[in-house]
Amino acid sequence: MRIKWMHRAVDLAMTAALLLMMSYSLVGERAHEWIGMGMFTLVIVHNILNRFWWRSQTRNLRIKTPYGMMQKIVICLLVLCMLGSMMSGIYISRYVFRSVFSSGRNTVFADRIQLFCAYWGFAQAGKS
Repeated sequence: MRIKWMHRAVDLAMTAALLLMMSYSLVGERAHEWIGMGMFTLVIVHNILNRFWWRSQTRNLRIKTPYGMMQKIVICLLVLCMLGSMMSGIYISRYVFRSVFSSGRNTVFADRIQLFCAYWGFAQAGKS
């Protein structure tokens, strides 16, 4: 019972963080970055709480139906989009990771990667 409560709390917090991150123009860049770091932490906690689901996905690699194959493809693409969005967000950070990266870097490509991964991640999350 206690774990189920944690799952729901993390899912609710991820939903709230995602809604706040989508309202970039309302919350501002600094808050967007800090909410993104919170979301990064929540994604890690979410995956730790769902480690048994991940184990079941990796155990049964033999795909029996076209639907199962599509599910595996969508899961892999969703993971790639989440990683791409998070890593590019860390690279283009101006406030949270300011001391890690120098200020004279070109972030145009990372901006495009983050937008691409974020939008395709939304589309894939709706499919899975």
